[in-house]
Amino acid sequence: MTASELAEKLHARRSGRGWIARCPSHKDRSPSLSIAAGEAGRVLLKCFAGCETSAVLAALGLRWADILPPRQKLSPAEMHRQRFAREQAESAAWKIRDRIGELRRDFMDCLHGIERRQAELVAELHAAKTDVDREPVLDRLAQLAPQSTEALERFNFAFDSDAKTLAQFAGASPAEQRVMIFGAENA
Repeated sequence: MTASELAEKLHARRSGRGWIARCPSHKDRSPSLSIAAGEAGRVLLKCFAGCETSAVLAALGLRWADILPPRQKLSPAEMHRQRFAREQAESAAWKIRDRIGELRRDFMDCLHGIERRQAELVAELHAAKTDVDREPVLDRLAQLAPQSTEALERFNFAFDSDAKTLAQFAGASPAEQRVMIFGAENA
């Protein structure tokens, strides 16, 4: 049964992309049952008064099988190919997440190393008794600022690159994801 057939059976009226009708599983004064067509021919039902979908189906004398599209029969080879593609996609996503974590850890280690070195140089600066002794320490201290800026720029570039790849992958269709994983010639 399609969503439009069910809407016709319940004398539903159009509402947005679907229909709204009085729910058959409770005494409804005003329409509270939303009916819509989902992906692949699925019928979507939602009672805003709180009735379970199974109760609505029972009140109509229907079963879940009556509102779900027939299952597509896949060959074992196709099932294996889809499972393999899904596993590869999940693996690629985890690799990107792991890489982002590694980049964060590397950046923090680099930053902590620079901070530690800065603290050591500040201690040396305080220990220096003359301006002649302070001058080389100040020079080394001045060299650390560009190092921390450079580390941050490297991290941001790598992080942005990996985050863009992950976002592109997440927004891609399964066919596009296969191309991203295996390349155009092997997808």
